[in-house]
Amino acid sequence: MGTEEIERCISSSASIHQWKYDVFLSFRGEDIRKTFAAHLFHALRQAGICYFSDNDKVDTGIFIEPKLLDAIRHSRVALIVFTTNYADSWWCLNELVEILECNRRFRDRQGHVVLPIFYDVEPGDVRKQSGRFGDGFGRCMATHRDDLLMQKWRDALKEAGNISGLHLNNDANEDQSNFIEQIVGHLFRVSPRSISPYFVKNAIGLDSFVEDVRSLLEIGSKDDVRVVGIWGMKGIGKTTVAKVVCDRVFRQFEGVSLLENVGGANQDTLLLLQKRLLHDVMKVQGLEMFDINSSINEIKTKLCRKKILVVLDNITKKDQIEYFGAGDREWFQYGSRILITTRDEQLLEDLKVDNKYMFPGLTRKESLQLLSRHAFCKDHPEEGYRE
Repeated sequence: MGTEEIERCISSSASIHQWKYDVFLSFRGEDIRKTFAAHLFHALRQAGICYFSDNDKVDTGIFIEPKLLDAIRHSRVALIVFTTNYADSWWCLNELVEILECNRRFRDRQGHVVLPIFYDVEPGDVRKQSGRFGDGFGRCMATHRDDLLMQKWRDALKEAGNISGLHLNNDANEDQSNFIEQIVGHLFRVSPRSISPYFVKNAIGLDSFVEDVRSLLEIGSKDDVRVVGIWGMKGIGKTTVAKVVCDRVFRQFEGVSLLENVGGANQDTLLLLQKRLLHDVMKVQGLEMFDINSSINEIKTKLCRKKILVVLDNITKKDQIEYFGAGDREWFQYGSRILITTRDEQLLEDLKVDNKYMFPGLTRKESLQLLSRHAFCKDHPEEGYRE
């Protein structure tokens, strides 16, 4: 790759807003195209993850087509699925070389995260080109005579084998469905985002309160399932505090869901909130759920292996948290957290929360600043409006 081409690549990748794709998937088509890759692509579509797709890609030569080079250089994350015959392909090996070169060039520019997926081979076999994986690499080497290029292939495989990735057997006990869920969840954690889905504009005067709640949640310091409650009068800003908490911690969980006004929900709305919970965590659209009671088991079954944060907003009755499985902590993955907002301090006592926090609201000065932001787009009122 020439100097001018490198500079163009760096320039075009300097901002995360210029990525064309979230994911580029490098894999040996004859191994998994109609099986694992097909299911993974379906899961990515369901999760709303933009990926490069070239169904017509065929390993017909040694040089990668320009459109594939462009896709690699403009994808946030490169997934490399190592299968038995991956290294039997010049095409796959050259994709791997390009992926790792881009990763080295852009690692300080919020791009090109590399995630190896070890499907039916061991990282050591990739690193050392040994076992059945090494046999495939040997077949590829036997048909080529460019010593410089072959050394690039060896170096790339050694480097990729040393990168921490996901392993079908070790991480999912060969359960491909579970494995794909893990991959999608990992993509949401490592893919750069310019703004969190819970960003709150004009979050004035909340920093100390948000940090208090974060401290009570004890994220990372307690390997258990904890429930924390925020209570205070109507309209004081409890929901906003919860949103800002989510904004600050969402990267520390495999899924976060903030369910607003649970206490004001009827049967139909509760069902929609249950669907919202599953969608927020699983990133799956078009879920078919018809009954709020049977959906409770669906929630537990699908979310039990994930470290999640669930916010149940405006709880007014003790049994309302049951519709989201939160009445029973046993099924939650360790490290999960449940945050409840309510006007009723006694309700938090009845729910036996681990910690509760009384939100006092903003000071007079902060309230005036918040009003001015909305009314005048500045931190203070226009002249003549203060009274």
